[in-house]
Amino acid sequence: MRILLVTWNYPPKMGGMEMMLSQLVENLLPHAEVDVLAPHAAPSDLGLEKSKPNKQIIRPSRDGLRWFFLSTLFSGLQLLGRQPYDVIIAGSTLVTPLTYLLGRFAKLPTVVNVYGLDVIYPHPLYQWIVRTFLPRADGVFAISQAAKEAAIQQGVSPERVSIISPGVNFAEFANLDFQKPKELDGRLILLSAGRLAKRKGILQFISHSFPAIVKACPNVLFLVVGENPTLSLTHKEDLRTQIEAEVHRLGLEKHVQLLGRVDRKQLIQLYHDCDVFVLPAIKVAGDMEGFGIVLIEASAAAKAVVSTRLGGIPDAVADGESGLLVEAESWDNLSTAIIKLLQNESLRQQMGQFGRQRVQTEFDWPIVGRRYAEKLANLLAKVVT
Repeated sequence: MRILLVTWNYPPKMGGMEMMLSQLVENLLPHAEVDVLAPHAAPSDLGLEKSKPNKQIIRPSRDGLRWFFLSTLFSGLQLLGRQPYDVIIAGSTLVTPLTYLLGRFAKLPTVVNVYGLDVIYPHPLYQWIVRTFLPRADGVFAISQAAKEAAIQQGVSPERVSIISPGVNFAEFANLDFQKPKELDGRLILLSAGRLAKRKGILQFISHSFPAIVKACPNVLFLVVGENPTLSLTHKEDLRTQIEAEVHRLGLEKHVQLLGRVDRKQLIQLYHDCDVFVLPAIKVAGDMEGFGIVLIEASAAAKAVVSTRLGGIPDAVADGESGLLVEAESWDNLSTAIIKLLQNESLRQQMGQFGRQRVQTEFDWPIVGRRYAEKLANLLAKVVT
C-alpha cells in the first residue's frame, strides 16, 4: 500500500496533533509506504528528521498557510503524476480541499483524520469548507466518539466514520525505576501538561478547586507544563499571565509552579514524579478536547488520572479504573476526587497499574498503527468493489 499524507500539522510544529501524525507515519511504515506533504520548516529544525526508504517528506520553501496550500497542491500533482498511490489521507479537516482536488485528479479515494476542534471551529469560511469537503471523503477516522459525532453532525454518513484513538510509545515508559528529585521529597505532586488553551481549564481550576486541595493536603505542589500556544491558528490568549496573576492573588506561590515548555525527557520524568495527573477541561464555545493524549501518557507511567466528562476524554480514561471523571466545571467534585486520590496511596497505585496495563494492550503505537492499516485496507477494499 502506498499512502500520500497531506498535513499542516507535523513536526517540528509542536502539539498533540503533530505528535500523533508523526507517530502514525512511523507506525504505518511496517505496513505501507508513506509520502508526507508537510508544512515548511527551517533547516535548523530538520536536523533530527530521519529519511527512510519507504518514507519521504516534502515541504514548501516558504512559511505561511496560503503558501502551504499553493505549494502542496503543486507538489501533490507532481507526485501523483510520477508514481501510483492507493489512497490520499488528510491529516485534519483543514486540508480537505487539497485532498479532494488531488483525489479527483488521480481518481483515488480520500480519508480524513478528525480530532474535534478541526471539525467544529466556528469561522464561517472554515465551516463552509468542512460542510463542503468533509462529507465527500471516502472515509473518516475519528480519534474519539465525540469527534465521530462532530463529523456526523457535519453531514458525514455514520457508516463512513471509524474510531481510531491515538497511541503512546509505550517503550518510552517501560522503565518505572525513576527517582523523585530531592527538592520534591515530602510533597504530593499534582501534574498537568499541555498547551495553555482555555479549554484545558487550568486558570479556573486554580481559582475554584485548588484552594480546597491545598487546605486538605498542605504539602501538595501543582506542576503545570505548557506554554501559550503562540503558533496555533485557533488559540491566541495569554493565559500564562492570567494564571500567574491568579496564583499571586490567592497566595499560592508555594503550591504552584508553571514550568513552561519542557523537552520530552523532562516530561516523562515529570509523569513519573507526580502522584496524580489532572486535566480539568472546561466547556468553551467553538472548542473541544478531542481525546486527551496526556491522560494515557500519565497512565503509561502508572499514574492515576482525574479529568472531566467532556469531549473525547471518556475514551482516554476508564472511569473508576484508570482514574476518576467528574462533570465539567463541577469544581467541588473535582477537588474531592483529587483529594481522595492524594490521600489514598493504595487506590492511586491500583488505578495507575490498571491504566498502565490498558495503555500497553490498547494504546501502544505499534498496535494502533496496525489497527489503522487494517481499517484503511478494509475501507479501500470496499471502495474498489
